[in-house]
Amino acid sequence: LDGPVVAMVAEVAAALALDEGDPGTAGELLGVAAAQRGATDVGNPEVLGAHDRVRAALGAAADEAVRHGRELPRAEGLAALIAYVGEPVGQVRRW
Repeated sequence: LDGPVVAMVAEVAAALALDEGDPGTAGELLGVAAAQRGATDVGNPEVLGAHDRVRAALGAAADEAVRHGRELPRAEGLAALIAYVGEPVGQVRRW
C-alpha cells in the first residue's frame, strides 16, 4: 500500500475520532499517519489543527498518544487504522 495515501486516510480518521470525542485514538492515528508518510505533514493546516486539538484535549498525554502510533510497525499501524475505520473492502463501519 502507498504510505502517503494510507497517511491521508489516517489523518481523516483522526479528524473523525476527534469529532466523535476520542482524542486518544486521534493522537494514535496521527502518529500512524506520520509513520506511514515518514513524517508529520507540517504543510497541512488541517493536520496541524488536529494535533492542536489532541493537545488541547489530552495535555501532556498527547505526545504519548502520537508517539505510540508513530512507533507501531507499518503493518500494525495499518491494522490499527483498519480497526478504527473498518475493512477497506466490503462494509465500512464509519463512512
